[in-house]
Amino acid sequence: MFYKITLQRSLIGLPQKSRSIVKSLGLGKRGSIAYQKISPSTAGAILRVKELVDVELTDKALTKAEVHDSRRSNPGFIIEKRVST
Repeated sequence: MFYKITLQRSLIGLPQKSRSIVKSLGLGKRGSIAYQKISPSTAGAILRVKELVDVELTDKALTKAEVHDSRRSNPGFIIEKRVST
């Protein structure tokens, strides 16, 4: 089992201790997603910044490429064959 942690709020104006906890969870910009194994130390870090993050439980941790592909929007068309000019 894994925690899927999403940073919902910005770090602007926060104390350095809160910023370092968010960085240690693997988060950077607002909207970034990190997967952490369930452990007491991770749960404690999440509790310290609970106002800033959104946490879900998942069975599988996705890679950065899989997260990127899941957030990509549908262009509305499919390229079947490229035409050379």
